[in-house]
Amino acid sequence: MKKFLIAAAGTLMLTATLSSCNEYHYDETTYYYVRYSVTGHPDQTYKIYYTTENDESQLIQRTSTDGQYSFVVGPVQKGFTAHLTASNSDLGGAAKNMSIEVCRRSEPFVIKANTSRAFSLEYTIKE
Repeated sequence: MKKFLIAAAGTLMLTATLSSCNEYHYDETTYYYVRYSVTGHPDQTYKIYYTTENDESQLIQRTSTDGQYSFVVGPVQKGFTAHLTASNSDLGGAAKNMSIEVCRRSEPFVIKANTSRAFSLEYTIKE
C-alpha cells in the first residue's frame, strides 16, 4: 500500500510539472512560416534583404555556385508583411526570379508572390 501511495504521489507531481511547462497555449492555425527564394546568376554575389520574424530587415550578401538562395523565417502571425529585395552586386542588376512562399504549421509552402527581373517583392499574410 505504501508503494502504491508513493507511486501515485510521484505521478501527480510529474503531471503537475509537465502541465506547468505548457502554460503558454496558442492556436497553431494562426502561425505561419515564410520562405524567401531568389534565383540569380551562378557564381555572382547578391545582396538580399528580407524581413525576419522580429519584423527586422536582415541583409545577406552571398555567392552561390548554382545561383539559388533560400531563407525561411517564422513562426509569424497573420498580418505579417514579408519584404524581399535582391540585387546583383557584381553586375548591378536585378535577380532572375524572386518568390515569397507561405505555409501554415507543417503544411506545404504555397507561392504567394513571384516576380522576374525585379528588385523587390512584398506579401502580407491575410489568411
